[in-house]
Amino acid sequence: MDPETGFDQVASVGISAGWIVETTDKPIEGRETIDASGHVVAPGFIDTHFHALDGLSVKASLRDEVTTGMDMELGAKNVAEWYASKENKWPVNCGTVISHEMARMIVHDGMTFDGPADATKGFINRAKAGEDGVNGWSVTVSDLDQINEITNIIDQGLAEGAIGIGSTVGHMSTGVSSYEMFEVQRAGALWPSDGVSRATARFNQTSGRGTDGLQRDLHQCFLALCADALSAQQRLRLVGNRREASACPREMPQHVVRALSLRSSVNQYWR
Repeated sequence: MDPETGFDQVASVGISAGWIVETTDKPIEGRETIDASGHVVAPGFIDTHFHALDGLSVKASLRDEVTTGMDMELGAKNVAEWYASKENKWPVNCGTVISHEMARMIVHDGMTFDGPADATKGFINRAKAGEDGVNGWSVTVSDLDQINEITNIIDQGLAEGAIGIGSTVGHMSTGVSSYEMFEVQRAGALWPSDGVSRATARFNQTSGRGTDGLQRDLHQCFLALCADALSAQQRLRLVGNRREASACPREMPQHVVRALSLRSSVNQYWR
């Protein structure tokens, strides 16, 4: 079966050099034959929220038929080194986004990342960032110079091969302004690859943030989507107070709305 095309029937599958080259209801022969009668045969699954980045976990993911794992939430820093560390060693196809969170750690907490950095040390990095009692990456609002520093780090990650930008804005909704979120997404829109943008919003009923916090998270995500849809030549002047009305148009053309739904990913986690 193939969920992408809707193919679902009893058939024979021909594989050559690791690629599916034929699907037919007629008998076929090859150098090796696997009798899969009574089983479901499908292409390897693609996991785009993949934190199984240590050796044991990635092997376990293969048991779940995941053959491509991409961390498109927290992402990575030093992307070129991250890919190099996986080359000819990783048992699955892999990909990552440049981390908005780590960029903010560098700018607001003075952190440095030597070598490939990803979700395997995500919580350790957050603890280190807060050793002075302040998690700047989460709560500090960036001024214009700091936004430029953050977007330069993101730009470098995209140049090193990141497939897009990952923003854990749900963990940073106190610090990330609408203007910063827009500029982060606009940095990605300047690349000809037109990469993926992903923003993760979180809502915790007991966090004290309540529905207002969720509303702000979703506002940030919506601005991310808007930034993807706008031309790279357009610049949106936002008010300094991110809690004021959305800077996006109140009414958006339907073709833009459809483009947003296709081109960006927004996760809402209800806890």
